[in-house]
Amino acid sequence: MSNFTFLNTDWPELFETACEAEQNVNSAPRTSCFYARRSLERAVKWLYTNDSYLKQPYADNLAALIHEPTFRENLEPCLFPKILTIQKIGNLAVHSDKPISNSDSGERNRKTPDDHDYSEAETRDYFIDLLLKESGWDLRAPDVLEYPVQGMPGSTCSPTNRLRSANGKKGVITAEDVGKSNEST
Repeated sequence: MSNFTFLNTDWPELFETACEAEQNVNSAPRTSCFYARRSLERAVKWLYTNDSYLKQPYADNLAALIHEPTFRENLEPCLFPKILTIQKIGNLAVHSDKPISNSDSGERNRKTPDDHDYSEAETRDYFIDLLLKESGWDLRAPDVLEYPVQGMPGSTCSPTNRLRSANGKKGVITAEDVGKSNEST
């Protein structure tokens, strides 16, 4: 039995893609991420078609739709981070050759507490590592080093982490970066 059976009567197309995401979480995580994002986009577009309160944004892509203020105002605070995670991991699954594991797919969303009082480890796992992967970092590569840096100018949060790879690629992660989004599709 699927977690999405309730969708089947009124939204069979959404039910179909949601079931594909659910069924592929362990066996084909990339496929699961693709179908999760597809399900999200279908649901969001249905909402825009059927809820006159929602204002159409400047573009009809998922990033524009989910960041439109009337859409975000209608959400419980705990939902937007999950929506953003599905969008980003779906984009990564489709537009990247980087490996996708089942911890990157549906498992991540099931483990996310609804109160969204994230621990440091959860923040790192749910947001920072995903954003780094999206930016082209392979955090498991042997040439990537990470070390804490204290007292970065302009940073109100600590510690700040600095990344460096043997090929010269550098990055800095601060707590302020978490929650900032790249609003591309």
